[in-house]
Parts: sequence; C-alpha cells; structure tokens
Amino acid sequence: MQALTPTTIDIAGGGMTILLGPSGCGKTTMLRLIAGLVAPTSGIIEIGGVNLWANGRRNSEALSHLGMVFQDANLFPWLTIEQNIALPLKLRGVKKSDRLAKAQDL
Repeated sequence: MQALTPTTIDIAGGGMTILLGPSGCGKTTMLRLIAGLVAPTSGIIEIGGVNLWANGRRNSEALSHLGMVFQDANLFPWLTIEQNIALPLKLRGVKKSDRLAKAQDL
C-alpha cells in the first residue's frame, strides 16, 4: 500500500508550515516521516541539506533542527507551557538558561 505519492516540499526556516487535507490523505504519515519517527520505504528526506536517514538509521544531526508537537494532549500538566516546550532540549542536555531562552523565543 502506498501511503504517499512522491512529494517535494521546501520549508523555509523560522516560519510555520501547515499541512491541510481531508482525513486519511497522509498528513500524519508525512509528519511522522519528516520527524524521523518512521523510515521512508523509498526516496529521501533532507533537513538543511542533510539526509535524515543514512544507511537505514536516523541522522541525529538532521533531527537536532526539528521539533514536533503531537495532535493528542501529550503535555505534562505539572510543567509550565515553557517547560513543556523546553523538555526535548533538556533531554538533549542543553543548559537550562539556553533551553528556556529558546522556548521563550518560540
């Protein structure tokens, strides 16, 4: 089964991009591919000119430029909004002052 037809998408940095379409058209599949949660069965995904999947493995360099917020409520209620946004940076070992500054910037 082919979930997506061949697609080329170029997203400029610093902006916001929205995928819009009817239920079942592949929006979630596309986002999961871009986020590195699912490996493509063909083609390539490049982030900043770096292949997201190299030799069947996710490339952490490419992933370090991405963030994804799921549609479902997956926020930690005991954390502030700022702390929820900064959590992935904390898990990567980014200094508290740097991750909170980045969260405030977003």
